[in-house]
Amino acid sequence: FRAFLHQFDSKWAEAMTQQIGKDALCYAAGYLSFIHMVSPEQAEKIAAKHPWLLRWKKR
Repeated sequence: FRAFLHQFDSKWAEAMTQQIGKDALCYAAGYLSFIHMVSPEQAEKIAAKHPWLLRWKKR
């Protein structure tokens, strides 16, 4: 997931969506939701490092 986030930050959504074959923002939000279930503190740290993920918290 760290590699995905790094690539997303450098390539952005459209390129990552094409690369993985599914909506990159939905993929990231789903994975972050899983991390939040396991470790809410870790999910908060990840969301703080990647501001574009903050929309996940509003769902």
